[in-house]
Amino acid sequence: MCLSNEFEVADTLLDDMLSFLLFAGAFQVDMGRLAKQKRPIALLATDGVVLSTLVVDTIIYFSSDLIGQPIPYIWVLAFSALISPIDPVAML
Repeated sequence: MCLSNEFEVADTLLDDMLSFLLFAGAFQVDMGRLAKQKRPIALLATDGVVLSTLVVDTIIYFSSDLIGQPIPYIWVLAFSALISPIDPVAML
């Protein structure tokens, strides 16, 4: 419950500060350098995410089986696909 003179940290971060961080990061990107690096960026953005998804997927799937709480493969795949892409603010 939030009183009128208090604020929620999560709401403030997601609604207010994140937009400024993304804007400031995008504003400083050199488009010429970015265009020259489009091939490695595309490779990392596709193959890198797929590889990361498969590595995380394999680790979680077999680890859950080892501790005696097997998780269906499709659930593990969905979870690893959600956490594998890189956070753009962290990369900037």
